[in-house]
Amino acid sequence: SKSGDKSVAVSLKSTMIVSEDELNRRQAVLQEKADEIRSKAELRWKRTKVENLEFATNQISGVEAYTWYRGCSSTSLAMIFNYHGSHGYSNLLHPVSTFSWNGPNNILMNPTCPRDLVDHFANFFGFPQSGGVDSDYGSSASQQRNAIIDVAEQHGYKFTSSVDSSHSYTTFQNEIDNNRPIKVGYDTGAGRHAVCGFGYDFGTDHRIAVYNTWDLNPHVMVCENEAIWNWVTVVPPQNIISGLVIDRSGSMGSPDKLPVAKSAARYFVDASEAGDEIAISAFDHNPLLVFSGSPD
Repeated sequence: SKSGDKSVAVSLKSTMIVSEDELNRRQAVLQEKADEIRSKAELRWKRTKVENLEFATNQISGVEAYTWYRGCSSTSLAMIFNYHGSHGYSNLLHPVSTFSWNGPNNILMNPTCPRDLVDHFANFFGFPQSGGVDSDYGSSASQQRNAIIDVAEQHGYKFTSSVDSSHSYTTFQNEIDNNRPIKVGYDTGAGRHAVCGFGYDFGTDHRIAVYNTWDLNPHVMVCENEAIWNWVTVVPPQNIISGLVIDRSGSMGSPDKLPVAKSAARYFVDASEAGDEIAISAFDHNPLLVFSGSPD
């Protein structure tokens, strides 16, 4: 409606009337906050150079980059889990999408990530569903380790995790060489940050390849120039290949033997985990393959 030469807006959710001047003032405040967040992000990455990575033999192939949603640690750990989801631990694989979300300081963001998987981590950390301020989205390395174990268990796996506060280059190299992306924690100068490490080039200095959660590009960090705090490892269980052979010959004819054998077979299957490969065979005069594959 109009009131003299001044436009007004009527909220559809209440009877509140807001003047055009007030709308402009609010828009200016939101823009100021958006500029502040953008400035912080630029400060975080002013020393992190986007390069054409040449880590052909020291880089994990198939790690996907996601952009920031409900915390850098939540987003980085989702990169690691979705990688393992596409490499033998299918329960961890979540669909990736781009969506709108009201982020810190009520800034509208459009993250690209597996939303459900990031939510698992963010909920464990107790991060806000939306809004809040930057400091509401921080987690410690020990919390990240516990979240890795908890979220893996929610998906049916027994992962292990450890915090290397000495950020040993040997630890980083070992994880990458064994195709295990690793969480990197460091101080950007504007606050602590978590990224996903997936490659290295250790020569005269120590360069690591990371996805930084702020864009979808690979970045190179020279560790000697950064305030590294820790690595957090994400180690999936080693799948077991095993077999069970059941005697079904005449010697098993007594009433008490076959039930015991069946009970043992059930225990054998129940003790197996998702991703294990098992085989069950029976024999009398001739062997018979009863089952071969994954119990899940």
